[in-house]
Amino acid sequence: MNKYGIVVLNYLNYEDTIECLDTIRDQTFKDIPIVVVDNGSQNGSVPAIEKAIAKYKNIFLLSHQQTLALQRGITWELIIYVSS
Repeated sequence: MNKYGIVVLNYLNYEDTIECLDTIRDQTFKDIPIVVVDNGSQNGSVPAIEKAIAKYKNIFLLSHQQTLALQRGITWELIIYVSS
């Protein structure tokens, strides 16, 4: 179980969110778990982010309907929140 992780918040801004994910992936720690939380964007963010993260097993997307899972399901000791 990981003791740390990054949460990236997205709302109607998938271009910057994808760029943010690229930057995070370029860091020293390559296997850090990343959760992208989309808060009900209606601009195509979810499909764009799903396509961008499809090849990465350490990046997950939670859509608006799943946001409560974020509060109940993550047990990391350190959570880093990033808003693109």
